[in-house]
Amino acid sequence: MAVVLFDKKIKCCGCASCSNVCSKQCIIMEADEEGFKYPSIDNSKCDECRKCINVCPINQTTNDGSFKESQYYSAQHKDDEVIMESSSGGVFSALANIVLKQGGVVYGCAYNENMQAVHIGIEESGELKRLRGSKYVQSDMQGCYSQIKRQLDEKRSILFTGTACQVAGLKTFLGKEYENLLLVDVLCHGVPSPMLFENYKIYLDKKHRGKVVNYEFRNKKKNGWGSEHRSYYEVEKNGKITGHRPILPAYFCAFFWGLNLRPSCYECQYAVPKRNSDITMGDFWGFYDTYKRYFPKGISVMSVNTFKGEKVINLLTANMELLPITFEQATKSNTNFARSVTKPKVRDEFYRKLRDKPYKAINRMVFLNCGYRKLLTSIYGRFVPSGVRRIIKFGVGGKRTPNPAL
Repeated sequence: MAVVLFDKKIKCCGCASCSNVCSKQCIIMEADEEGFKYPSIDNSKCDECRKCINVCPINQTTNDGSFKESQYYSAQHKDDEVIMESSSGGVFSALANIVLKQGGVVYGCAYNENMQAVHIGIEESGELKRLRGSKYVQSDMQGCYSQIKRQLDEKRSILFTGTACQVAGLKTFLGKEYENLLLVDVLCHGVPSPMLFENYKIYLDKKHRGKVVNYEFRNKKKNGWGSEHRSYYEVEKNGKITGHRPILPAYFCAFFWGLNLRPSCYECQYAVPKRNSDITMGDFWGFYDTYKRYFPKGISVMSVNTFKGEKVINLLTANMELLPITFEQATKSNTNFARSVTKPKVRDEFYRKLRDKPYKAINRMVFLNCGYRKLLTSIYGRFVPSGVRRIIKFGVGGKRTPNPAL
């Protein structure tokens, strides 16, 4: 009887643990019509060992007894240069440097030479820049699970950062707890299709008659820290590199509104307060309600979920400003701590239209399908200066409560 890994697409997160564990190499990850990868089994090679089924994280619990009641912190790196190169407060860089100083390896998402999002391991602090910054596209694991296992067995310290489902996939692949492995999940909104991102880059290449060589979704250099309209990309043309800031980037808006995500993201079993990693990190969007002040360079929120993660916190204080906060403070403006993104009614239609229309049409598709409120919000966020928006929301200066630690 042929092995069946899932009966519907919401039951596959694309973590690739099944493909990585197959000793017969009969499972490959193939893109569907939307560009999301799913496992495909060559039944002529399969001996029905069922390792792929047993390693799938969707129907398993990854709580191995090392979990504790989560503690929550706001966090900000002490080095302004690190913060400005990070999406939020620089937690990843601080954690990475701890592991690198131990002679370890840090895994995270980077762009390869073709500007595709892939997971890689680095061993030098000079390479950290490749892993910094949010990349709003599902990354390819590239068989790195086996590489991580080999390095763990060699007693090397490993930091793995990724989405919660990628963390779950790695845990089930390894099959046991490693004391020298630190698992950190990014507080995830969901992942768009790699095909969609590829089409977007092709569109930009044609528009500028060059080649996109860098894309930053959360660039701080002009408008500081924030979520909306921080996109920045660089194009190489005739040996010269120029930077561009799109006015209303439809790709990012589609992501922000949950329009272009993987089917499983809308029913994510990891978007819950009891996380499956040692540490969870994200943007602390509830900063103003907590501190009554602004953080133009960025500030992070963290949840420490295991005793292993708790030990790391003591090492972070050398480079990070950490302050305990409550669950309510951490989650008030970070809903993905507790629930998945709601699937828009037009989500499936969006991808169906994308198959038949050129990418240029996505701008109209996104903004016509989003509803006038979201469109007005985007226009407001793009064209009204952040200082004016702060006054509108909080009044002149707001009610400030100075905090010497932050």
